[in-house]
Amino acid sequence: MKSKVMNQTTTISISRWMGRTFPLLALAAMGLFASCRNEVTSEPVQTKTAQEAAASYREGDIDFPLAADFNITFSEETESTLRGISATVSPTLNAKGRHGITLPNELPVLCIIRSSANDEPTYYEAKAVKTATGYHIEKERIKLRSGSTLAPGKKWYIMIAMGGTYDKNAGQMRFGASGPEAAPVATSDGRVMDIPAVSHWMEMPTYPNGHPKWPKDWSQAEKLRKLEVFPQGVLCRATLRLDDAYKQRLGSEQVALTVNRLRIVSTSLSFAGYFSLAKNDLPAVDFKDKSELDRGGANNGNLMKWVPTQNAATKKEFTALNASTPEYEKIFTGDVFSLQGGSSAKIFSDTSVGADVKRNVAPGIPTILFWAIPTNTSDAEHRSTTLIAETGTSSNARILAPQHTYIYGKKHPHQVLSGKSVYFDAVYYHPYTPLDYMAEYNVVRKDPGQFVPGGTIPYGPSNQLDTQHGINSFAMLTGGEANQVRLTSNGRTYTYPTVAQWESVIPFQGAAAVNTQGGNVDKASVTVSVGSLSGDTEYSSRRVGNVVYALALKNLGGTQKHCVAYRYERVHNPQAPAGPTWDLHITQMLHSQLVKRSSPPYHMQNPHFAGDKTTTVHDRIAFQVDAIHLGAQFVGDVNDIANEAFWTDATMRKERRTLPLSYTTFVVDAKPTFPPRRNWSSEARRLGIDFRRYEAIMDYYNRLRDRAIRVGKGAPFFYWVGDADKIAAAPEGAKFWVEGASALSANERRVIRFSCRPFTTEEHP
Repeated sequence: MKSKVMNQTTTISISRWMGRTFPLLALAAMGLFASCRNEVTSEPVQTKTAQEAAASYREGDIDFPLAADFNITFSEETESTLRGISATVSPTLNAKGRHGITLPNELPVLCIIRSSANDEPTYYEAKAVKTATGYHIEKERIKLRSGSTLAPGKKWYIMIAMGGTYDKNAGQMRFGASGPEAAPVATSDGRVMDIPAVSHWMEMPTYPNGHPKWPKDWSQAEKLRKLEVFPQGVLCRATLRLDDAYKQRLGSEQVALTVNRLRIVSTSLSFAGYFSLAKNDLPAVDFKDKSELDRGGANNGNLMKWVPTQNAATKKEFTALNASTPEYEKIFTGDVFSLQGGSSAKIFSDTSVGADVKRNVAPGIPTILFWAIPTNTSDAEHRSTTLIAETGTSSNARILAPQHTYIYGKKHPHQVLSGKSVYFDAVYYHPYTPLDYMAEYNVVRKDPGQFVPGGTIPYGPSNQLDTQHGINSFAMLTGGEANQVRLTSNGRTYTYPTVAQWESVIPFQGAAAVNTQGGNVDKASVTVSVGSLSGDTEYSSRRVGNVVYALALKNLGGTQKHCVAYRYERVHNPQAPAGPTWDLHITQMLHSQLVKRSSPPYHMQNPHFAGDKTTTVHDRIAFQVDAIHLGAQFVGDVNDIANEAFWTDATMRKERRTLPLSYTTFVVDAKPTFPPRRNWSSEARRLGIDFRRYEAIMDYYNRLRDRAIRVGKGAPFFYWVGDADKIAAAPEGAKFWVEGASALSANERRVIRFSCRPFTTEEHP
């Protein structure tokens, strides 16, 4: 190999100092036994004696041997600094609790030589070839940079750098790729990885005149010195398992789940860039004597200055962490993750022997290994790393295929310094959102042809779902009739909703109530019910324009895995009636059986619609809810999902429900209207009561201040939520939601007519 020369203006040259292997010394550092050979082509300086000159300029013939064992161990994240270098890395831990390393037959090495006078360093590429006794480096010549004169009292140091790609013109050691890479699948044989590593500086023995000694004159202590090698970056290992909820869902069935595009997003790690080899960016000569934190404190634990070259992710996942903190991403494609089995397999997160993230991994659980470089160790609040399964397949519909699925999210409370191992226990959970438990359509009107002025009011629910979001989706049910809703759709049983079921999708009470014209909500408590699970959750929302974004179902059942993002908006509804619809009026009448009771009410609704045949053109709008499952591994907050970029991402699996308005203007009296006084006697006889009883009832109703209930354009419309004391009302065309019962008397609540959107507690088949 020809020597690589930088600024070859001096006539003095020195051979490279290298050796053969790096030893594993229990918990001690891996190091090389250093010797050196000296080659000089210039004439000696006149300050030397003849004997010194002969010794200094005599060409050495030493092979520069190293210790024999080249295995490398990686400590766990909380333990001491790793001692490692580029090689094949085992995905599992050995008996000593370390990742085994096997080196290749050829190992590129960059030698760096500098002096105590702070001259510009000399860089020299070499190739170490594995032999029976270790690694051997062929003799080559190297010239020192201009100004690097040999002088009395001057000290010389050498360090080596490995891994990456040396760019001699730019003075950089490049590492990583900025584009998608093939899947880093780790087999039982390990995975070949490019691990950048640098050694500490070792002072070379010199003569009093400043010239290097040749090896035969080294003392025994000098020959036994070790050159420790420090990895630059962290070893990352990720395992993939299924959430234990899938075990029950699968039953006796099997699943084959694959992830063929994995995106790793981090504010604390980068994946492509270079280590600067500029003089002032090299490690301090005495860094070995400093503490672990001080060694690379200014460079996030790296001994040399790391400069990321990839642009920060254009599609930021966690903007709320810190708008100024860059997010770097790494994309792997191909068969990134692949696991299969049924409920008896060790592929679930609750299996104690399934995956020890610090030691061995059970068969059938996939593992990937990759290397990353720390970029942010000081800003604890904004350190995070997340694994996202972008695409993939599932052989079983009970386990949804990956679609921008957060399978791991980690805040880094501790500094992630170079030389550490970081373990990602990626648990896959991608369920349907709470919208899946809400029927897609309202209960349809019963005999909609009767909804005309003078038509008969149909009683009871149709127990059928509508097939669109038009006028017939307003069923005009009383509360009692809505409580009779029970139907089957797509193999699942649906009934009228409960308040908790409704609020799992649309909060309508207190501070959490959805309001497209209101302010923000921070961590409001909402009681919800999703399937068979109920409890108090945390709800936060942000309004941007006329859209409300929300982060909901946090801490449901003591876990974050049900966490969901919502988007609420009033939208155009092409299925709404395009023209005017009849205004309807439902009157109240005294009933012969009710008036004989000791307590009210004494009235009931007239079995017919009344009205003067007026019509109203309604706004063709509806209230729309979109949902995206986030899960426990999402580490952002509500601000991260409160933007359209998040919701227009085509990789996201979104579920949607549309809630239509009534599109029917009607008025229902809250109390009966009494005839003229001349007709009181005949009315009393019709009801079977005496005149005094009739007068008493009339006086009772005259004292009531109950209002007629109006539903229609601009007025609230009502959805039944299973409780007459908790009415979900949407005033002003669903611009916001309120608990409507609080503004109504008990008598008024009894006469309201409702739409009904049924729910189920059964899982998606």
